[in-house]
Amino acid sequence: MQKKAIISFLVVLFVLSLGSRGEAFVPQTPHLLHLVIQKIKTPTGMVVYQTRQIAKVDGEGTGEDMADAVSERLSFAFPSALRSEISSKNGTAFTVQSGNRFVRVENGRVTATVRPIADFYTVPMLLRDYAMMAAHLDAVGIDTQKVTFQRLDGGVCFFVGKPAGGSDPESGFWVDKDTLFPVRYKVTRSGRTVDVRYHNWHRVSRTWYPMETSIQVDGQPFADIRVSRFELKPGFSADRFDVDGVLAAYPVQNGMAGEDEAREQIDGLDKEIDDFSKLFDQ
Repeated sequence: MQKKAIISFLVVLFVLSLGSRGEAFVPQTPHLLHLVIQKIKTPTGMVVYQTRQIAKVDGEGTGEDMADAVSERLSFAFPSALRSEISSKNGTAFTVQSGNRFVRVENGRVTATVRPIADFYTVPMLLRDYAMMAAHLDAVGIDTQKVTFQRLDGGVCFFVGKPAGGSDPESGFWVDKDTLFPVRYKVTRSGRTVDVRYHNWHRVSRTWYPMETSIQVDGQPFADIRVSRFELKPGFSADRFDVDGVLAAYPVQNGMAGEDEAREQIDGLDKEIDDFSKLFDQ
């Protein structure tokens, strides 16, 4: 009888140990990204209406003084094409991204063929394919070999990246453990750091999108984005996302470097921020 009691006790301990291990389970990066995509869903297309405020930084500024809001319309053709249409006091501009290719047109002229790193904030919303998202994280230097738990803003997140002990990691991707929403995306390149936070995810039908996004560069405010609404679309005309078509239709601005040369020249973030901010100067 005593032997049976001991065996029963050991069985209970084994079951409890399995339960505790289950609570501490951390998915690997491909599995985690798959869970994220399952949660936020991947429609055929989406249009997002938002306002963006760019921080004004003068000789003595800290970046906390925000410019007037500028309206922007984003058209997503998932999982790899995006068109942004902007109107400001200085004129109009639009950008087209298709796969790894990018073009920006300002006031009727091509002004860039390299996407600024500060524009990477759309990555978690656009790349609603776990394999493409994993490939992107690898490409920007985020360690995808291990997922760990990290605390963020009072909550617990799955963290993709290299832990930095007690300090803030240089790069990484944070996913809320309970909701599975992306909440932070941080990239360090050429000595500059872009830190993006995503807040207030809302749903239309079964598809989720963050209504508030904040972007910091080297710890200073760079942009605040507020979404007024977003709509699902059955699809778009392919020519809206045709980078070659845009390059053929618009002249290149004088003095703009060619694509290969530009990729070599735009290593840091200073020029990227300057070029990007011109769209919003008042």
